[in-house]
Amino acid sequence: MNPTPFRRAAAWAALMLALSYLLAFGLQATLFNPGPGPGLSVAARFDFLLQHQRAFQAWLLLYPLMALMLAPLILGLQERLQPQAPQWMALAVPMGWIWVALLLISGMVGVLGVELAVRLNQQPENRVLALGLAQATGVIQNALGGGNELVGGVWTLLLAAAARGQWGRGLMALSGLIGVAGVLSIWPPFADAVMVFGLGQILWFGAVAQWLWCPGPQRGLAAASVS
Repeated sequence: MNPTPFRRAAAWAALMLALSYLLAFGLQATLFNPGPGPGLSVAARFDFLLQHQRAFQAWLLLYPLMALMLAPLILGLQERLQPQAPQWMALAVPMGWIWVALLLISGMVGVLGVELAVRLNQQPENRVLALGLAQATGVIQNALGGGNELVGGVWTLLLAAAARGQWGRGLMALSGLIGVAGVLSIWPPFADAVMVFGLGQILWFGAVAQWLWCPGPQRGLAAASVS
């Protein structure tokens, strides 16, 4: 049986999300990496942002773009998993929409906050205010999306619970790993768990895209478990 047109759209959305995560990590490691050495001061980080303002704002636009791609994926997963696990999906679907909202707000706050901070900085007397606004914008933007992945982690775990018997052991194990990492990342001592979540999501979205596209027997992470 071939996948429905909407399920194919959801699969493409999952693949684009994987590529978006890959692009985001690549930019963080290159263009937005100030280089080796001790951490930069608040003023030095702001000056670095000023040098890459438009590129940084374009990078922040990845957040609302990922939210728009996440929306059809949520509906595609709901179509595929709801009949077998209605209770789990009753929890997973709203959690997915919460994640969509957080990504949208995070990107918009980041883009507009950077713009206002840069404009304030054009007046020397407003330098301290501009620094404070840039720092506050960063805290809010990170809290909503990227600084911790609690909501994304819980969503992934709920989907894994709903997909028991449909996802292979590899995809179930990966879902558990990145789900737990996302939940742990909200606690500051485990903040680095966001890296595990983000890098794992690249593989996870790719495997989910394969599973949505190919309803029959599969190989790799998305392969159905044999009972």
